[in-house]
Amino acid sequence: MISKRVQLQASIHEEKLEPSIVISVNGDTVRDISLLFILLKEELTESIELILNNITLYLSINKDTVYSSCSYFDVKKKKFKGLISMNMLKYMVLFLLKYYRDEVDEVDHIDLDFQYGNDREVTLTLKLDSFSAMSVDEANKLIGG
Repeated sequence: MISKRVQLQASIHEEKLEPSIVISVNGDTVRDISLLFILLKEELTESIELILNNITLYLSINKDTVYSSCSYFDVKKKKFKGLISMNMLKYMVLFLLKYYRDEVDEVDHIDLDFQYGNDREVTLTLKLDSFSAMSVDEANKLIGG
């Protein structure tokens, strides 16, 4: 397992049925967090541990299904342990790399849902701190228009 303390702002929001962890990413931190997720995606490590201002996330790849699941979540201890699907991991890496490359993105955040128990989900949100919406001209350049 690769353990990395990353200086990102993170918070836990506890809703009745759907608690969430919000991780704020900016231009200074996107490279560090992207690299960890790329190592996991390329299966160069079995799991990663992120320590985000007292919130600890353990993530491993779930190769057996297209769903992501949470095996442990404790709001008081600020710990999350989950299995992330390869599709979700690829989506997250693409989102982060586009932001790293362009310093803009199509949306200001993505929500990644992890099944927790029979009827609950924990949402992991990656939020861009310094979000700049892509202009029409920038979008046209990317699609070759």
